[in-house]
Amino acid sequence: MRCKFKVHPKGRTLYLTRDVIRDGFEGEVEGYRNAVTLTLVHPEASLEDVRDSLHVVLQDIEIRMRMRERKK
Repeated sequence: MRCKFKVHPKGRTLYLTRDVIRDGFEGEVEGYRNAVTLTLVHPEASLEDVRDSLHVVLQDIEIRMRMRERKK
């Protein structure tokens, strides 16, 4: 699922939506990043859960890319 967050660069703050907080992303949350993406990991998730979840995200991205091509 695609979502947007606000980042305040001077305050070094990332503002999360209420639904993210309701899903349990609160307190200290671990993440993985590179130059293009940031993945926030639910505090109770295992690495296997993260891998499986990222696979679902990749599938969603592929579907969105195909849909965008069809609209052209």
